[in-house]
Amino acid sequence: MLGRHRGLIHFTVGQRRGLEIGGTPEPLYVIRLEAATKRVIVGPRAALAVGAARLSGVNWLGGDYTGPMTAKVRSLAKPVAARFDGARVSFDAPEYGVAPGQATVLYAGDRVLGGGWIEETEGALVAADAGQGRKNVPSITVTHCPPSTTRSPASWHVKCPPRALA
Repeated sequence: MLGRHRGLIHFTVGQRRGLEIGGTPEPLYVIRLEAATKRVIVGPRAALAVGAARLSGVNWLGGDYTGPMTAKVRSLAKPVAARFDGARVSFDAPEYGVAPGQATVLYAGDRVLGGGWIEETEGALVAADAGQGRKNVPSITVTHCPPSTTRSPASWHVKCPPRALA
């Protein structure tokens, strides 16, 4: 555990600013939010790379189309080369900031083939090295700040008591 936080609502996947974590050799980003355990998982930018995503609520309009396609995960993002197997979209190159709850739309040129909601993501290193025994990119955990913390009048940010790394 690296520290404590003031609530999951204050974080989003890919966030770098406002983590209030210093002293690391490289910048840290929010990699994953775990609502059940109230954990914010942070790690280096490389840990944000997503190689694949499992979709739910898929609406496929492409019939028996099996040709090249692109996927778009954010409304303002450019479509990227991808493959789709009916439940899982695999990106040809790592995508960043992809998180559960986002929509994915699949295209053949300008034609919409279908889409669905991201239920789960798979790290790019895990997707690329699945057969080679590599598990996950190292990450650091920040857990929920206890209610006894106080607000600092100078910054109005919640300051959690310092905790030693275990």
